[in-house]
Amino acid sequence: MDPRMNDMLEKMRIAAAQTAQAMGKAADIASKKTNEFVAGAKSNLQIYELNSQIEALMREIGRCVYLAHAGAQTDADEIDAKLAAIDEKYALIAKMKEESNCQRPAGRCPACGGVCGPEDAYCKHCGSQL
Repeated sequence: MDPRMNDMLEKMRIAAAQTAQAMGKAADIASKKTNEFVAGAKSNLQIYELNSQIEALMREIGRCVYLAHAGAQTDADEIDAKLAAIDEKYALIAKMKEESNCQRPAGRCPACGGVCGPEDAYCKHCGSQL
């Protein structure tokens, strides 16, 4: 075979191997980002559910308070248990939010390239929304 043809085919083989390697890296990054997104969505769903449970407990406490106001017999231990459950749920929400903030890596502003912290909603260099 012609040496120029062999040279061209070798260059094509090298380019194909480099492209395959780059595509593998891109797929790994996409997979990691997808997993991060799914984990964040699950966490947000759990927080939403906890907030819904808190609202339900607060309605029940409000009903008990109104019944006590109306002269009905109410169980103070039941109210205390519901208040303790609310406190536990708020503590769990705070812990989940703290963990999600710790997992969010520091990044760069897409507008100016400045380094931003994981808790930043806006770039401290240019003010762009992150």
